[in-house]
Amino acid sequence: MSLPPFTFTEIEERLDDMFVEVDETVIQHLTQFDIQTQDTLLELIKKAADTNSGLAYQLANRMQKAVELMEIDTIELWLDQAIDVFDNKGLYGAIEVFNELESMAHNAKQKLTGISFEEVCNMLEHFVVGLNGRRLKLETDKKTYTDTETLFLPSIINRYAKKQDNFQLYKCTVVFLWAQNWFGSWRNNLSPVFASYEKNEQAEKWFHVLDCIRLDKKIKIELPGIHRMMQQLCDLSEHTKICDIKIDGIENLINEQTSSDDLLKLLPQVYTQTPPTLNYYTGCLQTDKVELRREIRLIKEKDLFRQAIAHVLEEKKEKPASEFSEEERREISAQQIPNPNMPEGFKYKLELDGESIEPPDGVESLMSSIIQDIGEIPDDYLVAAGDGNYKIISETEKNNDANMWAGTYHEEGASLYKEWDFRRQRYKKNWCALREVKLNSSGTQFVSDTVKKYSGLIKNLRRTFEILRGEDKTLKKQPYGD
Repeated sequence: MSLPPFTFTEIEERLDDMFVEVDETVIQHLTQFDIQTQDTLLELIKKAADTNSGLAYQLANRMQKAVELMEIDTIELWLDQAIDVFDNKGLYGAIEVFNELESMAHNAKQKLTGISFEEVCNMLEHFVVGLNGRRLKLETDKKTYTDTETLFLPSIINRYAKKQDNFQLYKCTVVFLWAQNWFGSWRNNLSPVFASYEKNEQAEKWFHVLDCIRLDKKIKIELPGIHRMMQQLCDLSEHTKICDIKIDGIENLINEQTSSDDLLKLLPQVYTQTPPTLNYYTGCLQTDKVELRREIRLIKEKDLFRQAIAHVLEEKKEKPASEFSEEERREISAQQIPNPNMPEGFKYKLELDGESIEPPDGVESLMSSIIQDIGEIPDDYLVAAGDGNYKIISETEKNNDANMWAGTYHEEGASLYKEWDFRRQRYKKNWCALREVKLNSSGTQFVSDTVKKYSGLIKNLRRTFEILRGEDKTLKKQPYGD
């Protein structure tokens, strides 16, 4: 015999226990269900409340429509996506996810063939690490684009009938957005260029088409297997393959040697034509976000590079950078050396008095990032900074307790891990930052004294670990941890 459903008052009391205030119509709607469904829906509201009471309020007031459009499993997935966005962008970002209720319900109809970002993010993160260039983060967004430091991908993909094809679409999208960064799509500030045209959106669309043709040729050479998969996805979606796009007036003018500067010269010739439809994996351009991120990075990396140059000179000349003459500040040069693995076909080495010098830790990747942004190491980057405090910034300031968790220092130089939240019964992505800090040894006496003082406890700990190591066994998920 099943228990009777919760009454209006009982539901109200449970919501009060969660510190969640809702409209009476929400409670009245919940009284219509059997007790099992009521309990499940109330647990979802509690899950939201454990994150933020405002989040729970927003969910509860959309619950009636959500139940009409979706299964409970899909409602939970919808909530999980909102919680992920809340962790990164706050309540307003989560509300945007809640406002996509109809879209989520539509996607849920193809749930069996679709694939969510959460299912593939680990594989994609490992995949993107293997690609050249600066380290790229992965996040979800309504639009598919890159800001040159993060690749923003759909929270769920169900474009194709097979789950594997949808996974390949994620993979191809990652490669195409990476290619924009690696092959110099963002070497110029594009917003002023597009603004100079009467129809700036049309100009932006055409630049994207031209750039996709250029990148497609480069990907075909660099990653032929991925390129073949892109062709298959075009066939499945009945889109014209990028390599088959024909544009009047510029046929055969774009090849693997073409740069983004060359595309800007071609733009006036095609601007008045109707741009062709591109495949889903090409994403879109968000020039304002790219230019903001790029401007901040250029200033920061120029400063860091000049400090690194000063640090090298300080060690060679055995005097502080503040005492350098203007000529001494310019003694280090950067010489191009052939490197077929770089898009430009070369990389740089630092020289002092005609001899190669070993750059400090991190400068090699710093140089690579600078080249990725502007295609070279400009002469003004090779002027040593006056204070030469590269070492101080990299070792002292970043390790200072007051600065370590401020701004971007939270992530720079740290390894990011998921953290299990037992209240939500799910992981928080990149929530735990592990940072290795170098410590100077002050002798071994402390270690000896500690071992002697706790010798009995150490013996018990060793015995315990030996027992644990004696067998491998799988334990079920615990309610208060992994």
